[in-house]
Amino acid sequence: MNKLNAKKPNPLYGGLALIMLAMWIGLTAVPAHALSVSTKEEALQHLFPGVTKVIKKKIWLSEAQRNAIARMSDQKVHEQRINVYVGMQGSTPLGYAVFETVKNRSWPISYVTVLNQDGSVKAVEVLSFEGARVWRGGYESWAEQFQGKKADSDFTPTIITGATVSARVIANGVKKAVAVYKVLFLDKTK
Repeated sequence: MNKLNAKKPNPLYGGLALIMLAMWIGLTAVPAHALSVSTKEEALQHLFPGVTKVIKKKIWLSEAQRNAIARMSDQKVHEQRINVYVGMQGSTPLGYAVFETVKNRSWPISYVTVLNQDGSVKAVEVLSFEGARVWRGGYESWAEQFQGKKADSDFTPTIITGATVSARVIANGVKKAVAVYKVLFLDKTK
């Protein structure tokens, strides 16, 4: 066939295919697991069942503390102040929670890292993620990989297909929360 007589593809078909693909993704996407709470207080009640009170500690970080957290977590620490929530049973702390909202490529991700007394990760829960439709099922088992990790653990995450950046963002945040707890509560760096 002569190149001059060859049929050129109709650009309308390509555009139509993209529109249909976008509609299919929108209709079949499965949202990521996230706590169904609307406030930090509701999240804390879920994360610390049976506690008698939750104390919010507003901690202003010294330069030495920021540097120690940065070294331990292998990332920059820009925050001047950190809020740590302590779940109390009477006068005994049962656990600690650090909330964070970070921007993924396009969407903010809000999550909380819950820590045990010894500084190990008890749980990681996503509170909200606008880009959740790109995450497929299996989030709960994915988040379990952080349970029991401490400051000296390897935080390289297993990757969720289609959510490589999101997985790394959360893994880095969990690593930073563990470093915050170790520096402020275990090592008591001034």
